[in-house]
Amino acid sequence: MWRSSETGLLSQCKRSSFEGTARLFTRDRAFLYLFARAEMREGSCGLLQFPVAWSHCSVFPRHACHVDEKSSMAYRCPHYLCEAISTEGLIQQVALSYLRHGYWWYVTGMVPERKDPAIVDLNILTKYNIRKDWRFTAENKMRGVANLQYIRHHRFYLIMATKGWHEFKDREGTRLRDARSCPILIPREFIHETASGLRKAQGKKHVFDGYAVSFRRGGYVRKSPEEKAAYRQAIEHWRKQTALGNKLPRPPKGNRDPKWHSCVEIERHSLRRLRAYFLEIATHRTRESLEYEFSHTGFVPYQPVKRQLTRIVKEVNEARRVAGSSEQIPYRTVLWLRREQISPFASVETRTSMTTAA
Repeated sequence: MWRSSETGLLSQCKRSSFEGTARLFTRDRAFLYLFARAEMREGSCGLLQFPVAWSHCSVFPRHACHVDEKSSMAYRCPHYLCEAISTEGLIQQVALSYLRHGYWWYVTGMVPERKDPAIVDLNILTKYNIRKDWRFTAENKMRGVANLQYIRHHRFYLIMATKGWHEFKDREGTRLRDARSCPILIPREFIHETASGLRKAQGKKHVFDGYAVSFRRGGYVRKSPEEKAAYRQAIEHWRKQTALGNKLPRPPKGNRDPKWHSCVEIERHSLRRLRAYFLEIATHRTRESLEYEFSHTGFVPYQPVKRQLTRIVKEVNEARRVAGSSEQIPYRTVLWLRREQISPFASVETRTSMTTAA
């Protein structure tokens, strides 16, 4: 029975084009196994050099043929998306998809002016064998091999890896960073395509303006309304006792969150410049003008970003109070900001429309 099936399958393969036959039989692993056995029986192993990842099928013996890893990648995951349409999309993909799934080690860089970013994408994806679907990533995880992700926006690119051994980690060496201890610095704007253009515009000193994305433990667990009321009463009692001269320990803010979370913040130098700007205009602008400035800072309002802006609002209100102004900036100006969920990658139609518009 099996021999007749193998003979009929082999004759059908020889009558039709090999490429079309390969596409047909890679859909069914049982037919694929029959075809492989027929090929080995006939001794025509040349057809098995076709770049399809057959040796990675669970029913196919891996020693039966040699498959070129680099050429087979296009057939494993041909629709691998790596070009983000905006900085917001890049940050969303990195923080909400990559970091939370264990891609903690990373390398950043800028594509030189003399090179085409699309060609650089293809070279990196092929060199490090990145274009894999979920089956191969799960297998690498079981074997202790690291998986990689690659993403780029304009000329800024980012390569991320999970734990385990990989050629990428050996090649990069000292350039490799850990997002748990060293935040990923992502530029906010790409007016100047390269770092050299940015240095020319800002002088010889390179000024970074953007985000710091990291992966770390959370702060405090969110309290229920009853716990908030009890905490307020405990703080009020502690303040009264402190005013009377009784030294009591301050009530704890809450329970620490043991889980790890992605954290998107304003980079510390960018935050310092933003704080200096608001403190400079705090006593020279009306409340409506300051509210507009706070709601149009240009930073995506993730929760850590809101906390940073809230601290600036507090300092601005204190500066206005000292100056004698009774109009305070409400915290809802910052706290009511909402982040839009966007599609991080550009489709073919979007790229075509962007190219046409450009």
